[in-house]
Amino acid sequence: MLRRLYMLGSIIVIMASYMVPYLILYNAKGLELLLFWVLLTITWIIVSIIYLRHV
Repeated sequence: MLRRLYMLGSIIVIMASYMVPYLILYNAKGLELLLFWVLLTITWIIVSIIYLRHV
């Protein structure tokens, strides 16, 4: 069950990393796009560490 949730989360993160910049942040002129990717990456690293500790 935990593996399926992790795989589903991975798919959602990959989709978000492509869809959000093109659909929402396409007019970003500052650091919004970089901040989005940094926060997404850090969040997924934390989730991955938690997952790997439980496996």
